[in-house]
Amino acid sequence: MSAQISTNPASSKQNLLIISDLHLGEDIKPATRMGQLRHMVLLERELEAFLAHYTKVRYDGRPWRLVVNGDMVDFLAVCLLPREGDLDAEAREEADRHPEDHVYGLGNRPAAAKNKMLRVLARHPGVFRALAQFIGAGHELSIIAGNHDVEFHWPVVQETFKKGVATRWAESRQASRPGAMSDADLEARITFHPWFYFQENVVWVEHGHQYDEYSSFDYMLNPVTPDGDEVILNVGAAGARYLSNHIEGCDPHQQEDWDAIGYLRWSIAQGARGLARVYRSYVAFVVRMLSMWRMFAKRPAEERRRTHREKLLELAAHARLDPQTLEALDDLRRRPVMHNLGKLLAALMLDRMLVVATTVLLILVFVLALPWGWALAGVAGTLAVGWGASWWLSRGRALDPAPKMRAVTQRIRSLVHTPFVVMGHSHYPQAVKLDGGGMYFNTGTWVATEKPGLLQSFTHVLIRHDKAGPRAELYQWRDGKSIAFTPSA
Repeated sequence: MSAQISTNPASSKQNLLIISDLHLGEDIKPATRMGQLRHMVLLERELEAFLAHYTKVRYDGRPWRLVVNGDMVDFLAVCLLPREGDLDAEAREEADRHPEDHVYGLGNRPAAAKNKMLRVLARHPGVFRALAQFIGAGHELSIIAGNHDVEFHWPVVQETFKKGVATRWAESRQASRPGAMSDADLEARITFHPWFYFQENVVWVEHGHQYDEYSSFDYMLNPVTPDGDEVILNVGAAGARYLSNHIEGCDPHQQEDWDAIGYLRWSIAQGARGLARVYRSYVAFVVRMLSMWRMFAKRPAEERRRTHREKLLELAAHARLDPQTLEALDDLRRRPVMHNLGKLLAALMLDRMLVVATTVLLILVFVLALPWGWALAGVAGTLAVGWGASWWLSRGRALDPAPKMRAVTQRIRSLVHTPFVVMGHSHYPQAVKLDGGGMYFNTGTWVATEKPGLLQSFTHVLIRHDKAGPRAELYQWRDGKSIAFTPSA
């Protein structure tokens, strides 16, 4: 689906390629299954072909700016245990100060994130070689932080990424040709964006996790704990750290919309040993989330808010946006569930577990203390009330972020006055007309798992400039070329 908007000529001479949700490195964890390895091989093959194609192909002679709209690197899924692998001394010292890292892998502090980045660079050499050749041909790369790669907040991680790509360029034959781009010039063509990429009169691009209360941050530009030494673990991140990284078959792409019964059935199917492992991981997950809630409840946020505000003003000046406009955009975010005990208990399914425990206890009391006739009536009534309570509680646990993201696009467009608004995060590609002639796009994912599936993967938005203004279309990379995407294809 495409649209053309008449507007002022874009200040940039570049055309735009926008992709998201690559999740590079998500198979670097103990619980990786063969299926994940297969879809990662498929991702590498198609992504390398995509980059090679657009390295050479230009429209109207314009270079490309490739915008990777969040979750390029899956730092959440990368699980490096200190007893395994080649870690630098700083990462080992960090792990020794945090015993939990020896059980659940390195956390998200700077040295840990740097080592994860190094491992991802080594895991996908072909992808980063293709990226280097793309940039070396005169194009540029912009990376927007998502909820899985918020570790790009750390400057050392950004520098490690740049050096890794530059190293791949230096190894290539193209780098040795006369007039070839230098390593320093190549690194300068890679930019990082903590929240959004904005091109006036053209497009607003952000990952979209800020409208998902399970993945959002209270202060996106300062997403760290009060001590400032590690990135905050929201519910989605903690679920990866304590559960899906260590339990085979616990795939967050497939299970994020399960209810309590679904998780219970899956846990029982793991067998006695697997059930014990699930229980231990779940308890660690719950304890960490409740401790985070307690920290936020007890410690004032003024310093974190002040730092966020200072960075917001800097970002507004850099993006040439009015500070009040950027504040209004920032206010559209959803407050993380960790700040609301009731919502947190629902997210952890502790409210449903309490209902189940209460129901079982009452049934035992009725069976043991009442005559059979009254006991049967009491059991039936208790089951009915328990089912009703569980259903009512589940209504507040809306996990699908797509409607929440779609709901704010009209407001975003009215604030920044761009014809196009682009997000990712949900993994489901979309092209939707907005009131007033604008368009909302979701770039989907390049991870061809069961959801959304192979037929809805490898999607991207392409924005070209012509005399009438920017033209945007949602495409799918298929059979070696970009083809207009239709859900029924």
